[in-house]
Amino acid sequence: MWLPDGVGFQTQTLWGSIGWATPAAEGICMANKKGRTILITGDGSHQLTANEIGVMRCYGIKPIIFVLNNSIFGVENVLSEIGPSYDELAKWNYAQIPGAMGCESWFSSRVSTVAELDAAIEKANTFDGASYVEVMIPASESQPLPLSIQNQVYKTNTPVKGE
Repeated sequence: MWLPDGVGFQTQTLWGSIGWATPAAEGICMANKKGRTILITGDGSHQLTANEIGVMRCYGIKPIIFVLNNSIFGVENVLSEIGPSYDELAKWNYAQIPGAMGCESWFSSRVSTVAELDAAIEKANTFDGASYVEVMIPASESQPLPLSIQNQVYKTNTPVKGE
């Protein structure tokens, strides 16, 4: 991945830990006072550690957070031997989390279209405070791999033929 000088990138696949991203972003914000931390996390992962939003408020840190809401534990669904029925994700109103955690001064939004996302990104980039954007992703766009590939690669560890 090509990034500009002074820009870092972290990913939970390094640790293989669902829920890692939110507290990791908190730590990065606290350690790097010069830059801006941008967190992109899935809704299932975020549910495990969303309480850190209140801690972020306590320390006055100002991340830009995007929660990708596709209403599934995406990684669990792909890797589980029994598929999407493995675990049902509780339905949350993510855009309300900052307010519920006392982050009244945060910019918070729920977006469902590319135009709304563009506007939220523009607002977050110019906002002098933390930003939290819930990005609604349709169910039809939620599964990153066709079921046949999931079954062959992740569940049986056999190579995929013809796909």
